[in-house]
Amino acid sequence: MKGNCGLIQEKFKVVNLLQKKRRQPDPRVVRTRNMLKCALLELIGEKGYDSIRVQDIARRATLNRATFYLHYRVSG
Repeated sequence: MKGNCGLIQEKFKVVNLLQKKRRQPDPRVVRTRNMLKCALLELIGEKGYDSIRVQDIARRATLNRATFYLHYRVSG
């Protein structure tokens, strides 16, 4: 039992290190993604999903198209 104590302490150290590496998301990233999501939802209501282009979403969110691609992958 006593030998396991060191092993358990090592496991807790690893868990603590992993928890420290998790960061809160950057508020700018959260804000940008929210802007893009809101723009998409508005456009779906107006145009329907199939007719929306990335440029439409970026324009509605008042962001550059390149910013969209920094945050999301697009499959062709």
